[in-house]
Order: sequence, then structure tokens, then C-alpha cells
Amino acid sequence: MIDARGSASAPVSGSISEVVAELVGEFGHRLRPALIMVTVSKCHRDLGGAPRAHPGQLERIARQRLRALDAHLPAGSHLRSGS
Repeated sequence: MIDARGSASAPVSGSISEVVAELVGEFGHRLRPALIMVTVSKCHRDLGGAPRAHPGQLERIARQRLRALDAHLPAGSHLRSGS
């Protein structure tokens, strides 16, 4: 995986990668995939970090955070897709 700085990071578990893929499909045209991955990873950590715990809750929390980021990031931000 690639982190927000474009560096390689540790692989994520199956449920996390599935949530990342779902949210990249939803937000990838507005936010960089690396930002989405980092956001999901932080949400996973906030939920206690269990490898397959709470995939539905993880997706909901990450989606809320990504919506907030999308609403508040300036149009020219380097965290936006195509910027």
C-alpha cells in the first residue's frame, strides 16, 4: 500500500482493504486514494485495531470522516484527486 506521502506502508488486513476499496470507489474522484487509506487505517486504530473487528462500523466512521474532509478541504489542496 501507499501512504499519504506516497511511501510504501505495511499491508492492511482483508476487512480494511475491502473498506478502503469501497471508499475509494465512492470518494476516489474527489480525494486521493492514499488519504482514504490513511483515514480508514486511523479509524481502524481508533476502534481498537482488531484485524477483522467491526467492518461495518469501520466503514461508517471512515465515510463520515471522509465526508468532513471533502467538505472542508480547499479545491486546490494536494490531498484532492487531480490536484
